[in-house]
Amino acid sequence: MSCAEREGWIHYQSVRTHREAPAGLLKGRYRSVGEAFSPHRGTLEYFLTERYCLYTTDGRGQIIRGEIHHRPWQLQVAEAEFTGNAMAEAAGVALHARKPLLHFAKRQDVVVWWPERLTSIDGVPPHHL
Repeated sequence: MSCAEREGWIHYQSVRTHREAPAGLLKGRYRSVGEAFSPHRGTLEYFLTERYCLYTTDGRGQIIRGEIHHRPWQLQVAEAEFTGNAMAEAAGVALHARKPLLHFAKRQDVVVWWPERLTSIDGVPPHHL
């Protein structure tokens, strides 16, 4: 992976070469456009960014949750240009040929509490989710 800022753009490239996974490439550049704003409750931007938990799984597939706290996101509309994108295809995901919804945040500081293994979510064991 490489990432560098040049002439107001962030240039990014990632190449997957893992022997047990399909080869993949993502290459392009992006930049912010416009003034920073805080998304309003009820908007798609608010729904996509205002999250206060993170989830992952451990090596045995058990769900782990970490509570997080952060100030409201300061977003800017973004634009991107891709010169190579085979990551989705390598994962069997078909991308639609429509304009993507893109946003940029210069920085977001986050406080994360110690992650915990979930024993159930609303009474449903994690392995049944």
